[in-house]
Amino acid sequence: MCAFAFTANSALDKCLLIRDALMRLGVDREKRVHHPTMHAAAGKSTSVLVSSLVCSAGKLSSVPLVGELGASVTFPPTESLGSVKAEVAAAIETCASRDDWLKTHPPVIDFVSGVTGAEVSEDNPLY
Repeated sequence: MCAFAFTANSALDKCLLIRDALMRLGVDREKRVHHPTMHAAAGKSTSVLVSSLVCSAGKLSSVPLVGELGASVTFPPTESLGSVKAEVAAAIETCASRDDWLKTHPPVIDFVSGVTGAEVSEDNPLY
């Protein structure tokens, strides 16, 4: 049996599929999640930021076997951390279900941290 790079499943390609799914989630959330104060201050009430993508095989000409994607989600205090995490997980799981390789090698989702926002009135000294 011969191994050719063009027959391999690249971790980079799979990470990009997941990145695209997260970006679509961000666009969808921007259309349906609205918080007046956040929107007035930032022009939107939520965001999904894919901030890092690391894939390496150790050599520039080799197919990366492992990939790691880092992302964050900003959401208003009217949403729960649990519901937002569930949305992120569902987007990734749906993406994986549409790819033959990812179906049998599902992504590991690790929520490293999470904070639910609080809201105070604009005349509050903490604002």
